[in-house]
Amino acid sequence: MPGRAFALALGLVAFIAPLAVHLFFPVIPAVKLAFSLSDAAAQFNFSIALFAMAVATLAYGSLSDRHGRRPLLFLIGSAVSAMASTAPALALGRIIQAVGAGCARPWCARSRAMLIAPSISYA
Repeated sequence: MPGRAFALALGLVAFIAPLAVHLFFPVIPAVKLAFSLSDAAAQFNFSIALFAMAVATLAYGSLSDRHGRRPLLFLIGSAVSAMASTAPALALGRIIQAVGAGCARPWCARSRAMLIAPSISYA
């Protein structure tokens, strides 16, 4: 049976996707001011991240077994977003961040199943 450290790590990884969504939503007015964007352009950064996360979750599930997980993408996307000086750079950072969050989701689902029924092979 996996230990508490595994359960804590699983919880933190599962928290990445909601974190990517919920941290950006309240700062949309600040993004509008910082980049001189319209309401639609600022909310596009929010929408594009949700779309990228959904596509990454669907597409990366089968590829992750072959190429491995890339949860580091979330951190790279966060760094790109934090250092963005233009709206396209911010959108790129949000897309990278969302793909990183989406890539962590298939791993979380399999790991949760391992916690519930550790005697079943999930390979």
